[in-house]
Amino acid sequence: MAVVMRMAVGGMTCDSCDVHVADALRSAGAVSASPDWRRGEAWFTVDESADVGRLAESVRDAGYTPSGVVPLAAVGQASEAAGSGPGYDLAIVGSGSAAFAAAIRARELGARVVIVERSTIGGTCVNVGCVPSKALLRATETFRQAGHHPFAGVETSASAVDLRALVAQKDELSRGCASRSTWICWASTGST
Repeated sequence: MAVVMRMAVGGMTCDSCDVHVADALRSAGAVSASPDWRRGEAWFTVDESADVGRLAESVRDAGYTPSGVVPLAAVGQASEAAGSGPGYDLAIVGSGSAAFAAAIRARELGARVVIVERSTIGGTCVNVGCVPSKALLRATETFRQAGHHPFAGVETSASAVDLRALVAQKDELSRGCASRSTWICWASTGST
């Protein structure tokens, strides 16, 4: 059975340090690793029989100071104990931005994740809220600036708005975001 662990890691100062520590942990047997130099720690998944000393030594050999390795949870323990087989460790209802952030982080920690959506992938923000609204607001702002500016002697104009083309572009943007969300969904759940 896999176990999620946390290790305090001193000496990390940038994103490159995260990469070095992750590589060191993987080379010592971690299945996945998610270091965070800002927090000074690394979360990783290993087999329950992994040699914690070897993991710490690998991080030390990479030039960092490991300490305080703590097991956090056995991945899949609850679902297997319930008799439902391998199953999932986390079920997320909805597929908005928070759902994807949670799914990605849970996968980084080694959890098996499923996202359940009753409607369109991407949620309100991608499909009818933030993304399309901001696209139309930005178009409106651009139109306004083209015809009204504070510079004397500079002539500009704003021609008629082709609303059909503007709405089509907005819809394409939303579809593009939703299709990327679908890819993230599959990647986050470990599906192929």
